[in-house]
Amino acid sequence: FDPLEVRLDVTCLWCQCLGRELYRELTHNPPKAVPGFTTADLAALGSVTSSASALSVCWVAAGLWTRQFEAADADEGVKRTLATCALAAPPWLLF
Repeated sequence: FDPLEVRLDVTCLWCQCLGRELYRELTHNPPKAVPGFTTADLAALGSVTSSASALSVCWVAAGLWTRQFEAADADEGVKRTLATCALAAPPWLLF
């Protein structure tokens, strides 16, 4: 078990969640008439935070079960990552 691997995975998950929200915001909403931070932005930030937290918890729990955070060769590492993804995604999507 390598705590650094857990931190790196969680960092990537948070970046993915933030990037997904920024992309959605930029492509689905018109530009703001008045720039600045609004209550809608605060709600969106809370949503991103809760989604990223839920995904991180699901990923770490699944990763501990699949031994995602232990050393492995390339083929085994890919299999563990796919298994972790298959286990972590459904509960996160239900959240």
